[in-house]
Amino acid sequence: MIPTKNTTSFGKMNRRLVLGSAAAALLATQVGCPSTPGMPSPTLRAAGPPQVATVVVANQDLQHTAVMPGTVEGEETTDIYAKVGGFLEEIGVDIGDTVAKGDKLAVLSNPEMAQELERLEAGAESARAIVGQAVAGVAQAEALVESSQAAIEEAETENAEMEANFKFREAELKRTAELVNQKALLAKKLDEAKFNVEAAKAALGTVAARIRTARANLVAAQANVERAKTDRVSAIAMAKVADLDIEKAKTMIGYGTLHAPFDGVVTQRMFDPGAFIKPADGNSAALPLVTISRINTVRLLVDLPMKEVRWLNEGDAVVFGRINVLPGTKIEGTVTRFSAALNSMSRMLRVEIDLPNNDRNLLPGYFGYVTIQLAEFKETPVIPTSALTTIDDRSYVFVVEGTTCHRREVTTNYRDGAIVGIESGIMAGDQVVRSGVGQLTDGQEVTPVPAKNE
Repeated sequence: MIPTKNTTSFGKMNRRLVLGSAAAALLATQVGCPSTPGMPSPTLRAAGPPQVATVVVANQDLQHTAVMPGTVEGEETTDIYAKVGGFLEEIGVDIGDTVAKGDKLAVLSNPEMAQELERLEAGAESARAIVGQAVAGVAQAEALVESSQAAIEEAETENAEMEANFKFREAELKRTAELVNQKALLAKKLDEAKFNVEAAKAALGTVAARIRTARANLVAAQANVERAKTDRVSAIAMAKVADLDIEKAKTMIGYGTLHAPFDGVVTQRMFDPGAFIKPADGNSAALPLVTISRINTVRLLVDLPMKEVRWLNEGDAVVFGRINVLPGTKIEGTVTRFSAALNSMSRMLRVEIDLPNNDRNLLPGYFGYVTIQLAEFKETPVIPTSALTTIDDRSYVFVVEGTTCHRREVTTNYRDGAIVGIESGIMAGDQVVRSGVGQLTDGQEVTPVPAKNE
């Protein structure tokens, strides 16, 4: 027989177990039912499909923008260096001065270069004199050629006469010999005739020698002409080199006067008159005399993150604001140009916006924030970020049709952390599950409950 004490204890324990099991069963039927934090659970209900909060997809006009810091620079900024060294004789500008293209900025003095120019000019005079001599030498050599040709012609004419005389003497010798044989002349006449033939023959040889000499003189004279012409070409070339040296020296002296390369304003001045200016040519330690910037138009420089580059186009709308020296100012513009490559270190893309600045409100070095409108999506279906789930790099939402939810793949074109713009997959009017989509399965029965606006 079981003691009454033990029976009572067992009955109390059994009632607690039964009540606990019933409570657990009732709680299990409340899946998807919201409860107020800090308050008791609502009245227990019968088991059924879980409740899901839903929203109706609506279309919105979306803008994809990027906001980055931006810095102002002059449209053109140039450091003016001295190409040649010298003492700063005068400098006619100071910071803040406005200059026009071609205005004289500074003058350097370099006596050594002036002396070098005088030396080169003297050398050029000497070279021109040599050219004159060479020209005269060609004329003289050509005259000798003409003289040699005349001597040849004269000798050949005389040679013809000597040949005729030689033939005459030979004929005379023949007649004389016949007459002597006929006893018509004395024998001594034959000797005279023979002598005359020999004399004519000797004279003919002399003339032939003169012809050979004249021809040799002609060849030498012709060679002298070629040599004289070569000397003339060399002298002309040397004179040209001397003239070029003079032009170079004048150019180098001209570098001693510095001019403004464009209309602008002086933003920096480094030296005062009397200072020795080191040449910038081959000297990395050289400093600019002045810096000039063109600021009637300025460049706004922005570095765009790599993830935004695909949206960027020339002409995209830009707003420059939050400029601490110009509170409340917002300046509108458009993207003027951008680089064809990203910076290898920062992986960002340089973007430039040209802004008119005739009133000079914007100065080089100003800093602010730039908003670029990268893309615009008209009438785009929009859902809360919480309604989107990602599986294997694909995006899905759960669309409720009646009491059944279906998983539907979508493509997105806009995200800002709160909402998502949908490019394809759903449309305005569709009812999607707002949150908790990770607990749902395709085709699951649910009880849709319109979500309250938060």
